[in-house]
Amino acid sequence: MIYKPENGDIVRILPILKKDGTTAKYLSASYMFESGKMLYDRHGLIDRLWQIERKRGGSTSNIGRRHFVFVEVRGEYGFMHAGASVMKAAKEILLGVDFPQISLKIAKRDMPVGAHSFPSYDESEIVESNWNSPAEEDRIDWLKQKQPFYIEDWIDQRGPLRNMDLLRARFGESIAMIVSEDREKKLEGLGL
Repeated sequence: MIYKPENGDIVRILPILKKDGTTAKYLSASYMFESGKMLYDRHGLIDRLWQIERKRGGSTSNIGRRHFVFVEVRGEYGFMHAGASVMKAAKEILLGVDFPQISLKIAKRDMPVGAHSFPSYDESEIVESNWNSPAEEDRIDWLKQKQPFYIEDWIDQRGPLRNMDLLRARFGESIAMIVSEDREKKLEGLGL
């Protein structure tokens, strides 16, 4: 489940269990919206395209950054992707703790921008959340039971390598530059 923040929801932010068995407080990924499709990238290709396009004076619209957190909302577990305003409050929850004991109250309001409106979460705030977290030695097993899937797999399934045709259509010359740079680095590494 990918949870979309709604006004008034109390969101308990939990650690993410990664595929390698470690935990993370959140995972970051670049995103790009192209041809009605959202692409996510945690390996840096979209970031590199953004940098090249900025230098060339090309379009960098519909490109940004999202953070994924594992959450519990109304007894259901899933992942939430969050922008800067939610993460500003969430980072206070995550600061210095391995298993948070507090939650985030979502404050969502629509902000008109031209002919469109976009959600703003600037007024989201930390609230007390009384619950008994699992004992430290049981936390990994608890997360394995609650986490519905690995977010790394979900992001990679929506990644640039699986959608190269969209990237080539929009960034043909910039993609060619990245491929050339990577090839040169590999050849240098081989001493050629």
